[in-house]
Amino acid sequence: MLGGAERLPPPDQVTQLLRKGLGGVVVDLSLRPESEQAEVCRMMLARLGRLRLEAGIPHWIVLDEAHLVPEALELLLSVEGPPIAGVCLVTYHATRLRPEALRELDYVVLCPGEENGELWSFLEAGGFAAGPVGRAPCLFPEANRRALWLLDRERARPFAVDRRLSAHVRHWHKYLSRELPVHRRFYFRRGPHLTGAAAANVAAFRAELARCEPEVLRHHATQGDFSRWVHGVLQDHELARRLADIEAHLAAQPGDVEASRRALLRAFEERYVEA
Repeated sequence: MLGGAERLPPPDQVTQLLRKGLGGVVVDLSLRPESEQAEVCRMMLARLGRLRLEAGIPHWIVLDEAHLVPEALELLLSVEGPPIAGVCLVTYHATRLRPEALRELDYVVLCPGEENGELWSFLEAGGFAAGPVGRAPCLFPEANRRALWLLDRERARPFAVDRRLSAHVRHWHKYLSRELPVHRRFYFRRGPHLTGAAAANVAAFRAELARCEPEVLRHHATQGDFSRWVHGVLQDHELARRLADIEAHLAAQPGDVEASRRALLRAFEERYVEA
């Protein structure tokens, strides 16, 4: 694992590690601004394309948040060589990818959520059989699990991933210190007035939650502000549901502020743990 809170390695160091046959290499860019993530990815992909041509490695390249580099496949294809293979693009904004990228893909794995006609049209325009995804149910009733879809050029097939054997742990470092843009931060209020405290990340949010005045906590909890922010900004729907239950309790029992505060803090601590 390279990057994270440590200094980012130059691209040549990554290719050298791969040449040594030490196994997989993960470059963690999660604490960097999106513009820096995109630039580093562009440099890495160009180097990896040349390394593949020279040495046939790495066999697989997995690019998370691929929408930050819409031309990812083109960077790999810019190196003259065999047809591209062994590339997995992960994104929650598929329509930001360049349409040309779809022509190079063999399969698409889709997790249905809310209806998204734009996404289905995008996939169908790229030659994938996305039509049934918009009409079929998203659950396997016998397992009560959400269906994923495997799409190729001819058909769309639903399947369910088996239950994981290990518990899912969200790591502090990704959410703890990476600062959010100003418009996505949490601004604490005392009724209609700002208190002057704002949380730019999870650590700051938790710290202010622990020390804010009871009336500030009561105001936000009874309005559902905490769960709404976690759901919309952190995209942590499981934690948001848990916070919403605590907020509902405080709305019903307005005097129970300190017990609710402890429950809110405990929910964050149990969800974001150091691994």
